[in-house]
Amino acid sequence: MMDSTWIEFVQDLEFLQGAKPAVVRRLVDGAVERRFLPGDVILKEGALG
Repeated sequence: MMDSTWIEFVQDLEFLQGAKPAVVRRLVDGAVERRFLPGDVILKEGALG
């Protein structure tokens, strides 16, 4: 389930471009158990595959 924190994370995803997946996961604070790729369109869409 997405919360305000997750929404803000998605909105600031563009700022995270170039950040390492580990750093991204840390920002999510364990909200999702998966590795993220900077600029991932799926994440911007807000859909978890």
